[in-house]
Amino acid sequence: MKLVLISLFSVFSLCLNAQPYFYQSNEIVMEKDGENLLLAWAGGVNSPQMSAIDFNLDGLMDLILFDRTDSNIVLLRNTGSGGTQAYRYDFKNEKNFPRMRLWSLFRDFNNDGLMDIFTGGAAICKIYENTSTENNISFSFFDTLQTDVGSSSGGAVYASKPDIPVIDDIDGDGDLDWLGFHSFGTSVVYYENQGTPEVPEFHWNTNCWGDFIEDGFTNTITLNGCTSSLPPAKSTSGMHGASTLAVYDLDNDGDKELFIGDFTYNEMLMLTNGGSPETASMVSMDSAYPALDIPIDVRFPAIYFADVDQDGETDMVCSPNASNFDSPNAESMWFYKNHGTSNLPDFQFETKNVLQGQMIEVGRDAKPEFYDYNGDGLLDLFVGNHHRYLDGVKKSSLTLYENVGTISSPSFKFITDDFGGFSSLSLGEGMDPSFGDLDNDGDLDLVIGMSEGGLHYFENNPTGSVSVFSLTTTNYFGIDVGDFASPELFDINGDNLLDLIIGEKEGHLNYYKNNGTASIPDFDLENENLGNIFYKDVPRCTPNFFYDADTLKLMLGTKDEGLQFYDHIGVSATDTFQLVNPSITGTVKKYNTSGALADIDDDGYPDLVVGLLRGGMHFYQGLSPNNIGLNEEVNSTMWKVYPNPSSSVVHVKGDKVPDEINIYNLQGQLVSHNRNTSKVEISNLKSGIYILSISDGHSVFTESIIKE
Repeated sequence: MKLVLISLFSVFSLCLNAQPYFYQSNEIVMEKDGENLLLAWAGGVNSPQMSAIDFNLDGLMDLILFDRTDSNIVLLRNTGSGGTQAYRYDFKNEKNFPRMRLWSLFRDFNNDGLMDIFTGGAAICKIYENTSTENNISFSFFDTLQTDVGSSSGGAVYASKPDIPVIDDIDGDGDLDWLGFHSFGTSVVYYENQGTPEVPEFHWNTNCWGDFIEDGFTNTITLNGCTSSLPPAKSTSGMHGASTLAVYDLDNDGDKELFIGDFTYNEMLMLTNGGSPETASMVSMDSAYPALDIPIDVRFPAIYFADVDQDGETDMVCSPNASNFDSPNAESMWFYKNHGTSNLPDFQFETKNVLQGQMIEVGRDAKPEFYDYNGDGLLDLFVGNHHRYLDGVKKSSLTLYENVGTISSPSFKFITDDFGGFSSLSLGEGMDPSFGDLDNDGDLDLVIGMSEGGLHYFENNPTGSVSVFSLTTTNYFGIDVGDFASPELFDINGDNLLDLIIGEKEGHLNYYKNNGTASIPDFDLENENLGNIFYKDVPRCTPNFFYDADTLKLMLGTKDEGLQFYDHIGVSATDTFQLVNPSITGTVKKYNTSGALADIDDDGYPDLVVGLLRGGMHFYQGLSPNNIGLNEEVNSTMWKVYPNPSSSVVHVKGDKVPDEINIYNLQGQLVSHNRNTSKVEISNLKSGIYILSISDGHSVFTESIIKE
């Protein structure tokens, strides 16, 4: 059996004739406002939940962002250089984390120095123990969070799906306790951990921690409002809404202040604890925290604490906990730098998009498309979106990154997040672009699909070589495919006329045949389910047709099945497209994927940009495995390659010393040859990505490495 394994870059085959492979990469330079976007290809964030964890086990605390929007993670590796620009997107370790849902907090429950996972489920809290060893991070399911309340033998602690609970040492005894609203309550339930680090035991302590009551319909707080300390009981009326909780000892008196964010409000409440670690008592409230600085103004706010800028003091970040369309999605990481100490913090506002500002971020639903808009022979990058939500206003637009590199070394510069001023044209929400020459004048025009299901046509009347698009026809040909129209201009029937193939919410490919001419198109619906793809498998489908040599193929983005590839493309009602890849490695867990293919570095292999629900993108570079001997049978021996990235030496650990270790650059050139050693010197190599080929004399294992 032939198998290719390049774990660091999520390599996958398209099964094309030329046998190109793709691997995930951060190498393409993206620039904005004179600075490189250091986290450009991290995929964006909308509702990030931040925790600190050393996920690469190098002794430096990294950051992990779990995004409620799509239940995916963004790993930010700490390089140790200090400041908020010390992080790099690390996708290679994503596969080592379990699937998490709704919310995720990383806390060390067994005091072994490793951060474990507490995450949501069906109104429960799941715990995954960090079982990492040496250089490999791993997690194993430990248990659901149990308590002595609920039945004769206890039961699971209730964890409201939309809430974020507190998992912290509330009473100062060195272990983790639990605070959370009960499903039918307006007060906070406290479960005290009375067990050991190895065997935690969460016992109900009080149904009204802090002695306060929250109004059932507003975020009004009544101090000293508790009337009962009985355990939480089931009720048939008065549902708890949704709230986020966080604690921090702001005044260094040993007890925890409490932060509350509510679903329908933008303010963060802070309740001062005048009690003790054992018996909390909230005595005053800041109703728009922090009152002495710029108050938090985020829909359904949630607070997280970590040393974000690596200065040794704990900072504060606030993000929306909502995953709906009416929460900030382009500026959703409000950063309050600690100008005091971790014991006596002084949190001062600095920016609304810490870390996020270093990413490609178009808000929600990135829809990429390559097009040379200025006629310089270099493909530029356009990105549509559903909307950007800033300062309470939704705007759908096209973002332009101009290619300012060379034909073989692309580099993109941010030009505008509202190309052509399209957001002011009152076209509706959602913009999914497709370019094609519809009037036979030698330049490419533009069709934009909208969330409401219709299309708009923009004619290109260039000024010199620079494209200038003018809105010519709204509701183009009266087409309406339902919701989330994703158009593709492509001559699918080979008659030299551009047809329209439109994906949509329900998962159908709508084929509109061009029955007009090259100068005057006339689109008529020919087939509402082109290719007979089972629609439930590909909701929110986004088509991208391409030729592999002489064979027509389809790349299809989906709502929650990643990118899929099909062949046996035909246009008759009986033609059924054949699935080549059921899901592409590295995109299978990504939501609302939308791909754009182009050979942007002129190496003969197509590269791939993938837009995501969170408003950002991933980049996958094309590569031929045949150039560097990757098409080999892989031995079952598992070699461990570390450290990775590295600036000087790479070690290869297995059950024997490798017979041969070769290093290739991405052009397939051999740059280092080593025999009978498990240590490879790479200090003489230029910074970049390389392929390590390890042979035991019988088979070959490959691993991508980064030379810093």
